[in-house]
Amino acid sequence: MNRILVGMAKPYQERRSLRRTAIDLPAALYYEGASIGCTVLNLSSTGAKIQIHGPLEKKGDKIVVDIEGFEDVAATIIWLSNGCLGVAFDHRSQEIAAYLEEE
Repeated sequence: MNRILVGMAKPYQERRSLRRTAIDLPAALYYEGASIGCTVLNLSSTGAKIQIHGPLEKKGDKIVVDIEGFEDVAATIIWLSNGCLGVAFDHRSQEIAAYLEEE
């Protein structure tokens, strides 16, 4: 049976309110008392794409992202794929916004 899909959602990247900046920063994720090394691949004041160097968590998990040189940021895992995950910060980081010169 053929189905016509009406009003399909835009790809996630098109729905972002702020563009992400490509970056390569060492970081750590904290989850339930454990620490996992990672690298931030792209960043905005509202989220990041992170390559992790350990076991994957799961979508929806609450974590803390500790990016070297920045304040710790509470976040939620939005997606997981091929050793990377996307996170949405629980609150916009003014410190990261200033670093990226976002308005």
